[in-house]
Amino acid sequence: MCGILGMIGQGITLNDREWLRDFFLLSQIRGIDSVGIMTAAWDNQSAIETRMSYKSAISASEFVKSPEAKPFFTNTKADLFLGHVRWATVGDINSQNAHPFETENLIAAHNGTLVKSEYHIDKDKTDSEMMFIDMEKRGVKEVLE
Repeated sequence: MCGILGMIGQGITLNDREWLRDFFLLSQIRGIDSVGIMTAAWDNQSAIETRMSYKSAISASEFVKSPEAKPFFTNTKADLFLGHVRWATVGDINSQNAHPFETENLIAAHNGTLVKSEYHIDKDKTDSEMMFIDMEKRGVKEVLE
């Protein structure tokens, strides 16, 4: 079931990115149904200055070999790196259901299957995405409780 990897901190280096690329490939043992990746950098006022994201219904090894992968592993400015490999348990295998998911205020990935029936009502979304939408509406703490 899915794999999540990431790093956060001021100034993720190119050496860090090489390690993350290798770990991304190793993580595909946790899922080959789709891949998602996001990087972001903050300015001096803690606002997102740059952001890149990519999601597709391909494996991590296919992604790493693709031209779309290069900026994620060579861009010199990043403070956040989030990667996800998916083993589909709920929801179709497609780019829309690849993680991370974004709401107005959240960017998140999840590993596992949720049992709450309210997260299984939309056949076009995964249970994880439904939970993040719920967190956006009611708050993270309230949903986790």
